[in-house]
Amino acid sequence: FLRRMRRMVAPGDVYVIGYPTKSISVDDLRSIITQVRVTKDFQPDLLLVDYADILKPLPHPREERRDVTLANTYEKLRGLAQEFDIPVWTGSQARKQALAKEIITVRDISESFAKAQIADVVVAICRTRAEINANRGRFYLAKVRDSKGNIAIEFTEEFERGRFDEVDNAVAQQVSEEEVTFTESMDIEGIDL
Repeated sequence: FLRRMRRMVAPGDVYVIGYPTKSISVDDLRSIITQVRVTKDFQPDLLLVDYADILKPLPHPREERRDVTLANTYEKLRGLAQEFDIPVWTGSQARKQALAKEIITVRDISESFAKAQIADVVVAICRTRAEINANRGRFYLAKVRDSKGNIAIEFTEEFERGRFDEVDNAVAQQVSEEEVTFTESMDIEGIDL
């Protein structure tokens, strides 16, 4: 899994744009991608959105609940991915209760469960206090639409360089439902659960 990710984001041409929070919508992204493809002859292989939850909501005739607004944004992003035939990656927050869990699942996604329902792949970065101190963690494949989910992959990390490496001789492990449990004994400093 990590080797495929590395190949996908290997060094090459990168086009970065930045906008203030809530000032750009999915429709704006569509226009930018189209413009860049035509004017700069740049064909993106991947779209990274930092992050979808803070994109400008789509215009709607009436005020909607936040979870509905987020679902609409994620549906539009999925449509954008299909339209341009590129993967779209984004991050999202987990509920604060997830801070005390060893494995973060789709049930822990904050604000709108629809984000997990719409996504083709959901990967959580899971780290206990001991793993954080050792610069280690696990990617948990919480959902993989066309394959097997509930898999944990151990990694080492260098966050300051944005680098993750699969642990040598690590084997992707299938995680059972019993292992996806709340861990109350974790040391979470300064967090009210």
